[in-house]
Amino acid sequence: MNQPRVIPEYAFGDASWGALVKCVRRVYAPYFMTITETDPGNVPHRELMIGGNPGNIGMSSGVLGVSPWACGVPLVNTIAFVFSAAHGDNIPELCWTATHEAGHLFGLDHELHQPDSMSYDPLTTQYKHFTDFNSECFDQSTGQQIPCYCGSASTQNTDLRLATDLGRDRVFSDGMGEDPWELPLPSPLAPLIVRSPLSCGTRTDRATMMPLTW
Repeated sequence: MNQPRVIPEYAFGDASWGALVKCVRRVYAPYFMTITETDPGNVPHRELMIGGNPGNIGMSSGVLGVSPWACGVPLVNTIAFVFSAAHGDNIPELCWTATHEAGHLFGLDHELHQPDSMSYDPLTTQYKHFTDFNSECFDQSTGQQIPCYCGSASTQNTDLRLATDLGRDRVFSDGMGEDPWELPLPSPLAPLIVRSPLSCGTRTDRATMMPLTW
């Protein structure tokens, strides 16, 4: 039912928010795009809303994020959600979900390559990112391997797809200059979230502008 919904703001403070924005920017840094925390106005963009819990928009508990998806077609002027209260103050996990749900807006599918943001395999000791690797995709409801983009491709290479569609930021691709968004290693004591088989428009369950808003 269409009705107004209120999503509470990000509840973990400015320092945590800053760390999350820094992480998302770093993951997308190799590609020619801008991530802003302010509304870019009446220009084509994609939006990621971070805050609250899935019940705020009528979804069941355990949903970490949700995004529209159209079988690999990039979507413009669309919005995805990350439910920060369902994660807790866990930057690696929040960053993973944020980059994952935003990835769907760029047309990326779920895939099986563990280090990639579009995978559901658990975090180990690293932040997820977009990888130059040809990975098979999977069905979010069953976890079974399937062709990518609703059957139109056998594999997905997220790094190549984003570089082709958005362009590559040559500073980062050439390794030039100091990295302004270098990430610390995740704490070995940070709790891991076990993600159950999913159901993304597309959603992530527990058990060339992109505004971040809260």
